[in-house]
Amino acid sequence: MSLLVDWNPPHGTTVKVNCDAIVFNDHLMTGFGCVIRDSCRVELFAIWRDLTLAWEYGLRDVSCETDSLDAFLATQPSSHSEHVEDADLIMKIHEVLKWNWNAEVVLI
Repeated sequence: MSLLVDWNPPHGTTVKVNCDAIVFNDHLMTGFGCVIRDSCRVELFAIWRDLTLAWEYGLRDVSCETDSLDAFLATQPSSHSEHVEDADLIMKIHEVLKWNWNAEVVLI
């Protein structure tokens, strides 16, 4: 059985929390993730935190996926964000992406 689900952004001041978990039986490992989204800034924070967590866990080949066009564009090296309030967070993401690893932000 296949289940097709679309994610829809929240309306107004509502936030959505999306979580998922997996068990890798052949490696006796588990993993989980959680994203809280309400606007571009929260999406940017999720990207920054996901990248830093991947680094902390020793992962060095990372593709971070986002469904937010605004957040994706803000993470690109040539971006000039119109969101002045997000400039500090965008700068942090750009710095993380420059670390000695293969990391990218991808629009899905």
